[in-house]
Amino acid sequence: PQPECWALIRAGVGANGMVDRAALVPAALGENLGKHLPLVPDNGCSDQGFPASNRLRFPNRRDAFGVSADAAPPGAVLVPIVPLETVLEVIPGGRPKRLMVKIDVEGQEVGVVRGLLPWVVAGIVTDIMIEVTPSLWSLAGVSMRDGRKVFSALAASGCWRLAESGLRSPIMPVIESLLRSRPDHDTFWIQCERP
Repeated sequence: PQPECWALIRAGVGANGMVDRAALVPAALGENLGKHLPLVPDNGCSDQGFPASNRLRFPNRRDAFGVSADAAPPGAVLVPIVPLETVLEVIPGGRPKRLMVKIDVEGQEVGVVRGLLPWVVAGIVTDIMIEVTPSLWSLAGVSMRDGRKVFSALAASGCWRLAESGLRSPIMPVIESLLRSRPDHDTFWIQCERP
């Protein structure tokens, strides 16, 4: 949602001829509805606007995961935090029958996956490319237990880790390995069966 990144994303979508097939929404997906991410537009599209980076850099900063508009720092660009349903409403051609989701939210993935679960169960979200970073969950107020519970629910919904070879494997062994910090993050593809 940083202004500099937003400009690069829009240019990339246009350069790849995807304008009529992609919905760009200048918002952050999340659970803190009615809140905003306050970003200072001077970081040149670096990671300094990410909530986890803000919390690590400024431990006492209370706005790292969203503030009300009237509590934002002076000069900040306010990026609204919205639910997935809001984003789905602006997709060209209406709600999709099948959706692939890319999640790279620096420790906020448990909340995003929790919000996606009804869409997975309904068979709308069938593919998820996700970066899982348990080492940052505590910065988002998520315990390892809560993270394990959400990913277990995803696995119970008929989702599997899909390897580059095309072979499917259970999700939870990967999550358990990450919870033991070996390594502290991983990106992988999850495929979910339609009901």
